[in-house]
Amino acid sequence: MTVVNIGEKIRKLRKEKGISQDTLAQYLGVSFQAVSKWENGLAMPDVTMFPAIAFFFEISIDELFDYDRMKLEEKVITVCHKAYEIRDDNPQKAEKILREGLKKFPGNVLILNNLLYPLMIQENREEEIIRIVEILAETPNVELEVKLDAFRIMAETYHKLGDLSACRKVIEKIPELYFSATELKARLLEGQESLENASLQQQVSGYTLIEMQMIMAKFYEDAGDKEKAKKKYSTVAKIIDAFEGDTEPLEGIKLSEQDAVRRFRRKAENVILKWTDDVI
Repeated sequence: MTVVNIGEKIRKLRKEKGISQDTLAQYLGVSFQAVSKWENGLAMPDVTMFPAIAFFFEISIDELFDYDRMKLEEKVITVCHKAYEIRDDNPQKAEKILREGLKKFPGNVLILNNLLYPLMIQENREEEIIRIVEILAETPNVELEVKLDAFRIMAETYHKLGDLSACRKVIEKIPELYFSATELKARLLEGQESLENASLQQQVSGYTLIEMQMIMAKFYEDAGDKEKAKKKYSTVAKIIDAFEGDTEPLEGIKLSEQDAVRRFRRKAENVILKWTDDVI
């Protein structure tokens, strides 16, 4: 949508609601002159304001921009997948792809969520990560999966900054779940669909187990209990050996779930190599 079109949309919604430019401006914390410029196609609201504008008019951001939902999702997924394929090796280029996507689809929550990942890889981007998560948290009608993933990233960011108090507060927003859709698909569905989800859950659960074992091992090591630490690191090495090569094809598994598997594998294998060399 162009600057002119978004301005026309805001004017139309404002008149339908029967409010003045000044009333809308006061709600958004801007001047009525700013609203006038939007409506006359002379300027465009900052991307951070789209959630508030959509919330005020009780519509989604997609509706604000008059997007065809099906076509929008296809284009957005294409942008996110293109960035996903290169973000580990070239996070700067992945970030550029996603920012170009935001120019075409301002405020799109899926692109914003995907933007968090290349930012996490880069140095000194913590403030921007926190700001994006705050936007996602305030945006109405965001899918629960996207919002919880954003909270997870925010918690990890506060941990990186050494702010454990803020980290704890964010964690408290995440519900404690002892099952997942993937696990239920594996247990309750049949055939290839059950197999693919069982394979995915096996990997996610396996690498979660590895990570928890490593945390316990490091605790024992820091406490000076080398014997318990060695046992835990040894257990980790055995788990990785048991899982080596034991994977099923993941065709049909959605992008975010495959990414979770890869992140568990990469983190587990890299850290285990370091600690098994040093301790065992």
